[in-house]
Amino acid sequence: MSSVVYSEHRGTFSKVKLYKSQDLNVKLQVLEEHENNDADNKHTKQSNYSQSLLLTFRQIFLPHGFPESVSNDYVEYQIYDTIQAFSSSITGALATEAVMRGVGVGSSEATPLAAAMTWLLKSGSGMVGQILFTWSKGTALDYDNKKWRLFADVLNDTATFIDLVTPLFPSSIIIFVFCLSSIARALVGVAGGATRAAITQHQARKNNSADVSAKDGSQETLVNLVSLIVCLILLPLVSGRYIIVWSLFFLFTFLHIFGNYRALRALNLECFNTSRLLIALQQYLSTGHIPSVQQTNQRESLVVGFGIKDTHVCGFRVKLGVSLESALSSLNTSQLQFYIDNSEGKPFIIIPDIKAKALNILLSERLTSVDLLEAYGRSIIAAYSFTSKQNETKSLNLFSAEVTEDWEIFLNSAIAGGYSIAAALLDTGDWRAKWKQHI
Repeated sequence: MSSVVYSEHRGTFSKVKLYKSQDLNVKLQVLEEHENNDADNKHTKQSNYSQSLLLTFRQIFLPHGFPESVSNDYVEYQIYDTIQAFSSSITGALATEAVMRGVGVGSSEATPLAAAMTWLLKSGSGMVGQILFTWSKGTALDYDNKKWRLFADVLNDTATFIDLVTPLFPSSIIIFVFCLSSIARALVGVAGGATRAAITQHQARKNNSADVSAKDGSQETLVNLVSLIVCLILLPLVSGRYIIVWSLFFLFTFLHIFGNYRALRALNLECFNTSRLLIALQQYLSTGHIPSVQQTNQRESLVVGFGIKDTHVCGFRVKLGVSLESALSSLNTSQLQFYIDNSEGKPFIIIPDIKAKALNILLSERLTSVDLLEAYGRSIIAAYSFTSKQNETKSLNLFSAEVTEDWEIFLNSAIAGGYSIAAALLDTGDWRAKWKQHI
C-alpha cells in the first residue's frame, strides 16, 4: 500500500507536492499536487493558471517565507500604507503643474537661467534643512518613530499645499516660497526614511530586514506606477480647473492622513519606548496588571509633543544620562559615595532632587538595555510610591525591597506578555560614566 513519505511547498499560495512510495527500492515520484490552504490545511482545487499567478505575485511583492517571516501586523499595515502612498502620489502630481508655472514654464518673460537658479536655490535650501533636522532630531526618530512618521506625512501634505499656492505669489518672493516647500520635503525625506527603517526592523522576523525593505520598495513602485497612469489620464482633464484641483487635493489629502493613521495604529511594537513603558507602568501601579502589547500601542499618542509624561504617572521628572555636575548640588566625595553605595552595584546611579521633583540618573558605560529599563522603571515606581504616601514618609528609597519586588514582577509580567527587552528605546542624554565602588 502506498503512503506519503515526503511533502513540500514553496510557501503561501503554492501547491503542496506529495511523494508516495510502495517500496524502499521504488523511485519516488510526484503522484499528487494540491493547493496549500494555510487556514485549515485542507486541499482545494484551482486552476494551474491562478495558482501560478498567486505564486508569482508572492515572490515579487511579498517577503520570502510570508507570512511566517513577518510580524502579525504586516498585512494590515501594508494595506493602509498602500492607500496613503497612492493618495500622496496623486496630490504630488496635482502640485507639479503649479510648481512648473511657478518656475516660469509657459511664460514668455521667464528665462531658462532664471528657472535654473530658482531650482538650484530650492534644492540647496532643502539640503541645509535636511542636515539641520537630522542633527536636532536624529535620535528621536528611533524612540518615537510612530509620531515622526505621522509628522512626516502631515508635513508632506503641507509642502504639497505650499506648491499648489505658489502661483498666487508675486515673482519677487516666489523663490522664498519654493525654498520653504523644499525644506519641508527634505524633512519628510529624513523622517519618513528613518522611521520606515525602524518599522522594517519590527516587521522582519527571520533576520530578513533587507528582503522586507526591498519588497516594500517593490510594492511602493507598483503603487506609483498605477498612480502615474491615473495622473496621465486625470491631469489633462483638470488642468486649469482650480475648483476641481482643490477638491481632489483635499480628498486625497484626507485619504493620505487616514491611511497613515490607520497604518500606524495597526503596528504593535513589542519593544518599550518611553511612552509605552509609562503606559504599562501606569496601569501596573494602579491595577497590579500590565496591558497587552496591542492595548499599549493603541493608547500610545501619535502626535509629536503629546502623550503620557513621567510627571503624569509619578509626579517626578526622570532624566536619563545626565552629567554628575548637573545632578549633584555640591560636588563632594562623601555625597557621591553615598549615592554609589545606594545603587547596590547597579550600572546606574539615581540622584533625587525632591525640591525640583526630579530624578537624575547617571548611566554607566557598561549599561545594557535591561539596565536602562530598570533605571527608568525603578525611578517611576519609587516616585509613585513616594508621592502616594507622602504624608506617611519623607524618604524616597529607590532601592527598597518593595521597589525591587515591584520592578521584578513588572519585568517578568512584561516578558510573559510578549514585550521585548532586547532594546530600550528611551530618550537619554549623551553622558556615560564609569566610577569606583569605593572612593
